[in-house]
Amino acid sequence: MKGRSFDTFEITPGNREALDLCRRVAMLEEMGAPLVLLLGPEGCGKSHLLWSIAKQVRLSTIPV
Repeated sequence: MKGRSFDTFEITPGNREALDLCRRVAMLEEMGAPLVLLLGPEGCGKSHLLWSIAKQVRLSTIPV
């Protein structure tokens, strides 16, 4: 989705941990948890983070 990236995500104290985790997922880092679940009320940025992950993975040179 156009305009959605980690750079355009509005960071708040309540979503900083989710942002950091999603950036790690997008970089395809090895993590202990095989699943990431984004929960929160409407408008908190769940879809924005999901689109940001997809965009970053597509731009990476890492074969997926």
